Amino acid sequence: MKRFLTLMVIPHNDDHVREFNLATSLIWAGATVLLLFILTAGYFGHAYYARQGAENAYADLKAENTELGAHLDILKTRMSSLSQRVGDLSTADTRMRAFARVIVTGPGGQPLISDARASDEENILGDSRVGYGNLDQLTREASDLAARYDSLRAAVYTAGDVRRSIPSIFPVKGEGWYSSNFGHRTDPITGEPSFNNGIDIAGRKGTPIVATADGRIDVARYHSRLGYMVSIDHGNKIRTLYAHLESVSLIRPGQRVSRGDVIGKMARTGRATAVNLHYAVILKNKAQDPLDYILDDGQRHTLY
Repeated sequence: MKRFLTLMVIPHNDDHVREFNLATSLIWAGATVLLLFILTAGYFGHAYYARQGAENAYADLKAENTELGAHLDILKTRMSSLSQRVGDLSTADTRMRAFARVIVTGPGGQPLISDARASDEENILGDSRVGYGNLDQLTREASDLAARYDSLRAAVYTAGDVRRSIPSIFPVKGEGWYSSNFGHRTDPITGEPSFNNGIDIAGRKGTPIVATADGRIDVARYHSRLGYMVSIDHGNKIRTLYAHLESVSLIRPGQRVSRGDVIGKMARTGRATAVNLHYAVILKNKAQDPLDYILDDGQRHTLY
């Protein structure tokens, strides 16, 4: 037997009372549908707002990531610039220290740079070659290296006329390309291992070759291997050698020359595979890397 609920509507006037008989099953079914509707609407509403929140958060994160990427690019640029600066200062410092070692003691044994300062400058690169953990550390290293380099340069330049006798410029007046480094190499003619006691600079035939420091011509002659060659005695037990020249007609033994004076022209005399200059620096009868004595190197090109 079905159960019914009676719903009576009693108006305030004299109108008839209305009765509505509703089966209880129908009421439960309606309540269930209403509840399901409310739950479904709530679920989808929550999902919609949750999705909107996620999309907004994603957009914010994307914008923040773009901004961070831009800052990172700026930091990378600064790091690259500072690294290049430290590298340039390190190279200049190495060459300046090589330059300073020659003039630490001047004629007669009089010290021109204190041992403490020379020792301090020897350690300039001690930490700079280890690596850098952050931008601040690199910035501090660059500033410290610059200050120390300036201090060393000032000390060197207070040495007076002595520095005029120290090789310090590029030996080619015009274009030149480094074609062979100082040190061990494969001989370009024999193919055998050999030691290059200087550097080789390629260029055009006839390019002027200049003295790299003040000094006196002590040798100017033809050599079977070096071709026409010139040796300059700069005093203080340092000499420079220039080989494979076109001739030695521009100078004579015993002649005094100044830094920058033309002493010959580039050619291919002697044992050479191409037009080039062989340039060597000898200190106390021991060959040095000439690159340490070229302070005006600029943007020279290399062929290796």
